[in-house]
Amino acid sequence: LTGHESFTIQITDDLKPGQETRVTATAPDGATKDFQTICRIDTPVEIEYFRNGGILQRVLRQMAGAVSGKQ
Repeated sequence: LTGHESFTIQITDDLKPGQETRVTATAPDGATKDFQTICRIDTPVEIEYFRNGGILQRVLRQMAGAVSGKQ
């Protein structure tokens, strides 16, 4: 790895904290390298943030739900 690769991280809908996941690194010339890594989403709350696109989006959705009566 040189630091110029783009990365694809395979994350399933049943992601759990500390789960192994596969990563594909693609170099600018198209060469790929696959490897396993440990997902550093460590808590169920972090998984919820990830699935909502980040903390800000999660908070905004939560606030919108409170305003509309849904939570």
